[in-house]
Amino acid sequence: MNNKERGCVTMQACYFYGFSLIELLIVIAIIAIIVSMLLPALNKARSYAYSATCINNLKNLGICFISYSDNYDGYYPRLGDPGTGVPRWSDTIRKDAGLQENKTGSAIMRCPAAGDFSLTSNWYYFSYVYGYNPVLANGWWSASKYPNVKNISNLSCTSNGYLPSNKGMTSDIMILSDSWNLNDKKPYYRFSGEASVNPLHNGKANSLFFDGHVGSRFPLELKLKSGIKTFYNSSSNSFLTL
Repeated sequence: MNNKERGCVTMQACYFYGFSLIELLIVIAIIAIIVSMLLPALNKARSYAYSATCINNLKNLGICFISYSDNYDGYYPRLGDPGTGVPRWSDTIRKDAGLQENKTGSAIMRCPAAGDFSLTSNWYYFSYVYGYNPVLANGWWSASKYPNVKNISNLSCTSNGYLPSNKGMTSDIMILSDSWNLNDKKPYYRFSGEASVNPLHNGKANSLFFDGHVGSRFPLELKLKSGIKTFYNSSSNSFLTL
């Protein structure tokens, strides 16, 4: 095949010339600029995907809670306490719903934005991702009492919080939410003095509410509507009281 058949006007036009050092640096700089422009968008898209998965998890857990209450005469599972031998709510729900357990835990128990936690000895950290509201059985830290769905909307908010100021606000009574334990540096299965709500989805916490819906709310909104006062602040690694 001659040069004309190749589409070359001259022999010189068919030669391949390598890049100079300056040209390579310019190309690398352009690629770096493009990557720096794309990374925030990719991170934002990933965070939205994590939040969507988390919301779906909580919706499925809401179905599990409804199913459990239907099976047990209107009662939710106990909060649980490993020190007293009472199973954690998450283990009770997992067994009742027939959820598969493995070394990374039941999938719907885990928020993908909270990190990776494995099953270790007696501490089932995989099930600590979503915190359970500790006042639903009419008192702070009622580990062995079963909350009754007929009574929950009639509970009064105490100094401990975690309930709306007005009774009957079923759309604002929080059942589960993103959590963080300040001492263990892990998500936690209940809220207490050492564990609080974690707004890890672009400053919002995903929560399952008593009426069955899942909402993504800022801390101030959760305080005003749901009586939750304390939140985890990742920038200072401390709890913030509003």
